[in-house]
Amino acid sequence: MRGIVHRVAGFVAALALVSAAVAQGVPDPAAAERQYRLAQRLGADRSPAAAAAFAEVVALAPGGPFADDALVDLACLSGLPDWPEDVAVLDGGRAAAAVVPLEKVVTSYGSGDRALEARYRLALIRMAPIPGRDAARARQDLITLAANPSRERWVIAARYALGVLDEQAGATERASGAFARIVVERPSSDAAPRARAGFGRALLVEGKFGLAAGWFQDAISTGAPAGVRAEALRELAIREV
Repeated sequence: MRGIVHRVAGFVAALALVSAAVAQGVPDPAAAERQYRLAQRLGADRSPAAAAAFAEVVALAPGGPFADDALVDLACLSGLPDWPEDVAVLDGGRAAAAVVPLEKVVTSYGSGDRALEARYRLALIRMAPIPGRDAARARQDLITLAANPSRERWVIAARYALGVLDEQAGATERASGAFARIVVERPSSDAAPRARAGFGRALLVEGKFGLAAGWFQDAISTGAPAGVRAEALRELAIREV
């Protein structure tokens, strides 16, 4: 863990050199693309050199099309969750390591194709049960993201995460509405099975155990959520009935 934080600290130092590189007229988009492909391979192999490789992409072409990709991929080296149910796996060190490059994307590459993902991942970090947790800020970020007209995956995921926040806050009716909207409007999205399970949980709170079991079974048949065993969903549905 300490190694990850140190590598990201080195990356931040590399970013300080970007302005000087631009002033010298040295951006090289073609080299940045080659470097990005190399960094992706290093990241897939979990190489200690991956963080520096992604930093080099930005240094080579800070205004190039792969700069925001490199920043988000760097953040993901810390092992970020994709869904709100998994934020408990984050600790302070990994969260801190990821925040720096993600915030760089949001502030400097807001129109890039990875900006929505960066905003979503930042919101999940703010939801995590670690020192500095800011559920109110996470909610505001998710509301802004969910209002985006794009049909990209991260917008739908943000709507689901909002439902989870409402569920955690005891606003069951509002949560069930968010889950139902995803099921109706984006039934084939990867958030839909989770939304079906979430709607089933809302029905359990209302004491509608039979209906809840049906929603759990529907979630299973359309693709059990990642990290959640289908057998566990079946057992829960049967037990509640």
